[in-house]
Amino acid sequence: SNGQCINSRLQCNRHPDCPDGSDEAEELCGAQPCAPGTFQCAPNNCIPLSWTCNGYADCIDGSDEQDCNSEQCAVTCDARASGETRCLPASARCNGVADCLDQTDEADCSSLDHVSRDR
Repeated sequence: SNGQCINSRLQCNRHPDCPDGSDEAEELCGAQPCAPGTFQCAPNNCIPLSWTCNGYADCIDGSDEQDCNSEQCAVTCDARASGETRCLPASARCNGVADCLDQTDEADCSSLDHVSRDR
């Protein structure tokens, strides 16, 4: 819709190749349901179910990161220099990998280790 052309083979392939997703628009492609084990983003855009609530917006509209319960969002932090907020599951906390720019997901881990050993 921005006037740029893309190869017709890239239209209706369930992957938005245009920044605005117009190559996957329902008006162009018709409604195409997602396969089992996948998540329906915008019409005709499906992602693996495991990509939902993982802290990254994989859907153009960010719908894969909406309605995530607090268990899935144990840590919230800035993930990129752009200030993009990231929601991390509890498994990302104190796992030895800094997922947050400020490394808050790896802070105060020794106190957590002490608490878990006492249980």
